[in-house]
Amino acid sequence: MKRNHIWPPRIMGRMETLEYIHEHKCSIGRYGDGEIGLMVMMPRSFQKSSLRLRKELIQVSKVDDPGFLVCIPRLVVSQDDVTEGTARWWRSYLRRWSLIWRHFFSSDLLFGDTQITRPWMETQSAENFEMCFSMLSEEWKDKDVVMIEGEKSRIGVGNDFFGKAKSVRRILCPAKNAYSKIDEIESAALRFSKECLVLIALGPAATVLAYRLYKKGFRALDIGHMDIEYEWYKIRAKNKVPVKNKYVNEAGGYKTLVETEMDEKYKSEIACIIR
Repeated sequence: MKRNHIWPPRIMGRMETLEYIHEHKCSIGRYGDGEIGLMVMMPRSFQKSSLRLRKELIQVSKVDDPGFLVCIPRLVVSQDDVTEGTARWWRSYLRRWSLIWRHFFSSDLLFGDTQITRPWMETQSAENFEMCFSMLSEEWKDKDVVMIEGEKSRIGVGNDFFGKAKSVRRILCPAKNAYSKIDEIESAALRFSKECLVLIALGPAATVLAYRLYKKGFRALDIGHMDIEYEWYKIRAKNKVPVKNKYVNEAGGYKTLVETEMDEKYKSEIACIIR
């Protein structure tokens, strides 16, 4: 496997990444251990591997465009300012996977930090978490939002995180193996005005979908677990606990989902359901 001659690349810190996104009004696609696994054809519990998905993830990883920021975990180069458990996991993980990261991500590019969507649970010094949530929420202030999410994710339901948005419309997608429906999901998104801000929480499919929509003239943000982090922050959770009425794959998924009738506002926001 060919290695980059220079490592590590420049990965902005969390706050620097948020400032870059706000200043450039860019789209973002995020990579974590799940995406990198799929790039070497290792299936995940939430997404089957495929050559097509691998090809798209590799393509997006090489994007050098100020309008689209590729984000990777700053944890691949530094485990400062995270909990000891998180640091320990990453040190063990990188002993096996660091060469893979070097292979796929060019040391010549500037990257954002994937962890902007995890400002609470894994942070050792949480002094900036409120600013992170505040800066993120400014991106959709007074915007018409298209939320592309797993069918049971219910992002923003039961909290005020998206209260600044002018409106929210939802495209509900499969909670698992969403990439198998990626073309159909993209087609549904293209029915909306390009003035809308697209927010995507759909696992590895979100990474490539954000880039696809960016190339079609949309601003699209891969927001990952942001809503769940906000829920955990509100209750000051120290562990990844279930959140009532929401699918949380890191806390048991459907096994812990408490089904209740959703309110009329949520129902009215659903533009389409893709299964």
